[in-house]
Amino acid sequence: MDNIYDVLRRYEFNKTEAETLQQLVQRAVEKGESARTELKNLAKITERLAKKSLELDLIKIRPLPQSPNKIPKMAGIDGSCQQVGGFGGKWYVPISCAIVKAIKGSLTDLEVEVSANIEEIQQKEFQKVGADVSRMMFTVETKAINQWAKKAPEESYILLDGPIIDPPSEKDSTYVNLRSGAFRACLAKKICLIGCVKRSFDLTFRNHINRLIHAKDAQLAGLTVHYPSDTHLLTFLLSFLSKSMSTSGYLHTDIIPLDTNEVTKLYLKKGFRIHFAYLQREIGTTLLRVEVLIPEEIKDKDAPEFVGRILDLCVQTTYPGHYVPLLVQMAHEKCNIRQGCAEVLFEDIMTRVRTSEPLEQIVLSKMR
Repeated sequence: MDNIYDVLRRYEFNKTEAETLQQLVQRAVEKGESARTELKNLAKITERLAKKSLELDLIKIRPLPQSPNKIPKMAGIDGSCQQVGGFGGKWYVPISCAIVKAIKGSLTDLEVEVSANIEEIQQKEFQKVGADVSRMMFTVETKAINQWAKKAPEESYILLDGPIIDPPSEKDSTYVNLRSGAFRACLAKKICLIGCVKRSFDLTFRNHINRLIHAKDAQLAGLTVHYPSDTHLLTFLLSFLSKSMSTSGYLHTDIIPLDTNEVTKLYLKKGFRIHFAYLQREIGTTLLRVEVLIPEEIKDKDAPEFVGRILDLCVQTTYPGHYVPLLVQMAHEKCNIRQGCAEVLFEDIMTRVRTSEPLEQIVLSKMR
């Protein structure tokens, strides 16, 4: 049976006017052939870059950790929001946050805590509704980190669905202070804060690999510009290396600090250090970026060893065939507000607003 979304896509494709569709299909054919040629060229470059990366120890093969009988105390946290509708200058935004806890030493005995609300945003106060919806959701998530850190067992772990500094572009001092407070709450109880980033558009590792390879082979280093992001580069490199690996293990990149920019400087000034690496659990799984808030007692020279143990923990708590630790995956599913759900909730609100008065009916129909 066809998926309803596939049926909808075909319907909308067929409804497009023939004159427009004919030109678009031709352009799609041309773009596809161009992309295929580009893919072949990148595959050739990748082999050379992969060999040099291994030679310089920029990509590491780490033994697969054994599944422990008991895992450390940990929790996964994620937030979700969905912006739909809008009525009379007011937006109704469903926001939720979930904490999935494994505090009994097992991934099969979990506790789930979910909070959800429908927030109101006045458009006259917020011209950029979308940005403020996201900020509201991240504020809820940050407060959840802070509150759980105060209740969580000492020396436990918190895994976030997303980067540690989230959103990465938020410079507002009030929000930075709120997020920093959550970090301090974790450090005060020796809780390790881990960010699991599914999609990264960063260039930090590409620049890192370019700089180190350039000292050995400037021409080869120059080829890294053909990869638009870390994720693009490492998807090629790690897939190639996984295919040719003769030993059992998982791949991860060199462990390095976050890039310094306007936002990360705000957190660095407060004394926070964040290191990261990309890992690939197995050849068929997607790349995962793992960020770690380094405890105050860990010296910079010891940070890679500390982060390496966190990478092992992430691999241990990720099921085969998946790339995200189970607690992060479950937190995402528990809090996820789908667009259809938000639309139904908005319609329910509008149903209760409706009235039998003719003038009010006319106004309602025009203001939506």
